[in-house]
Amino acid sequence: VKNKWENSSWGRKLIVQKRRAALTDFDRFKVMLAKIK
Repeated sequence: VKNKWENSSWGRKLIVQKRRAALTDFDRFKVMLAKIK
């Protein structure tokens, strides 16, 4: 059971990191568009 919990918490951390990376990429994209305009 403990191993399962560790795996799920690790998976959640990865998901959060990916989400954060996507957000920063999106922000960068918005900044790029703003500069073009």
